[in-house]
Amino acid sequence: MTRTLIVFAREPDPATCKTRLAGLLTPDERVGFYTAMLRDLAETVRAILCDRRVLCHASDGPAVTLHELFPDVQSQRQANGDMGDRMLAAFRDALPTGSQDRAVLIGSDAPLLTSSDIGDAFDLLERRQLVLAPSSDGGYSLLGAHADALPILPAILYGAPWSTDGILRWTLDRLSALSIEPDPSMVGLLETRDDVDTPDDLIRLGAELEARMRRGAPTAPHTTNWLRHTLPPMPKRQIVYPRSR
Repeated sequence: MTRTLIVFAREPDPATCKTRLAGLLTPDERVGFYTAMLRDLAETVRAILCDRRVLCHASDGPAVTLHELFPDVQSQRQANGDMGDRMLAAFRDALPTGSQDRAVLIGSDAPLLTSSDIGDAFDLLERRQLVLAPSSDGGYSLLGAHADALPILPAILYGAPWSTDGILRWTLDRLSALSIEPDPSMVGLLETRDDVDTPDDLIRLGAELEARMRRGAPTAPHTTNWLRHTLPPMPKRQIVYPRSR
């Protein structure tokens, strides 16, 4: 009964790193912000009680920084295809058919997702087939699966509207269509944990981390420290949003 933690990340690179923040941050700032999140993530990963940790990276070249930050974590390139193809390949690698194994997959841009949240996901998979951590933008920042759910995964990963604000609703609707309602017997939902994609997300994250610091409950210290030195002047900057097409 193996517990596998799967982390999706990419090498910090100004050409590909958090490009939706380009209207607020310079290329160097985007790299600095993402690297700070990776440092916090590395500490979170080390704190998880699991049997196997796998870093699946989507880097075009050598993943030098990732290997430095995750030296004791098994590393491999993500599979080809869209996000659904890559996630499904990672789950199939972690969950042999017929086993009682469990796997939890997280990204690298949800610094409020804690080791406790991930531990709760593994625990829920003892009595659920799937676990999701919603995000307030309509997506999710964590997906956990029991090996028994392998036949279900293609239906919720293939053809999904990735990078839209309806992915969680779409996923739950697909499960409902399969007669798998998001109820306590099959699907577990964790507390909302946002990822950071847009300038508004980033400003909101900065305010939340600062509030936690003032309450004496610091979270994501590397990200908090980076934002404390970078975020204060941000409201004075002009946020440039992409034109709608």
